[in-house]
Amino acid sequence: MKTSSCLTLLSSLMIVSSTICAANDAVASPQRRRLLDDNIIDKETVLSSYSKLATQQCNFTTPLSTLLTAKPGDSCPFRVRIGIARLGVDIVEDITSEEDGSNNNSTTVFLEGTRDLIVWNMDNKNEAFRCFYDMTMNTTTTTSTTSNNEEVQTVVERGDDIMIFFPTDVLSNGVENVVSAPGLYQMVDGMVGWSTDVASGISNVTKIDGEFADLCEELGGGGDGSGG
Repeated sequence: MKTSSCLTLLSSLMIVSSTICAANDAVASPQRRRLLDDNIIDKETVLSSYSKLATQQCNFTTPLSTLLTAKPGDSCPFRVRIGIARLGVDIVEDITSEEDGSNNNSTTVFLEGTRDLIVWNMDNKNEAFRCFYDMTMNTTTTTSTTSNNEEVQTVVERGDDIMIFFPTDVLSNGVENVVSAPGLYQMVDGMVGWSTDVASGISNVTKIDGEFADLCEELGGGGDGSGG
């Protein structure tokens, strides 16, 4: 599956998240970055089981609404699973479309939400996990289609979130000094901007600001997710 920017929740991503998450989970994984859907056959049973585990480990009061997985090497050396609990009314959406004289058109979507999240190292999910509460983020996603039917998504995400950077991501403009690809990070009061060629799924990450904590290292992996 092409991973055209879903973080997401996450994002996002994302679609509104066409490749990563279901549309009704767009905030949980906004069109944003890159969490791959588990593709579990009996999802309801699995989600219920992990909701109970999240309640035990993190004292979440809201059941998980989404489970996402990154395989070894996509972010950390180990398999990562992220559980997302959506809190309250978590989608504010505004869509605008424009078309210029050259038949290029673009659609911009604004999303914001607050979630509790739990991140597991699936090699040791009973011991290696992190809980995150009241994480609030917002994304602006512009999808542009040229006259040659080439589709590009440009995303800016701000706030608090869990961000995955894949091995195929291109880090530029100093981004490589803050994070590494592959890598898994907690973004605190930060901002990340990237553009994705939808056909190839390759993202160019060009903007970054804020605090980024290396979760691969915290969950027991280090190495590929160690940051710049």
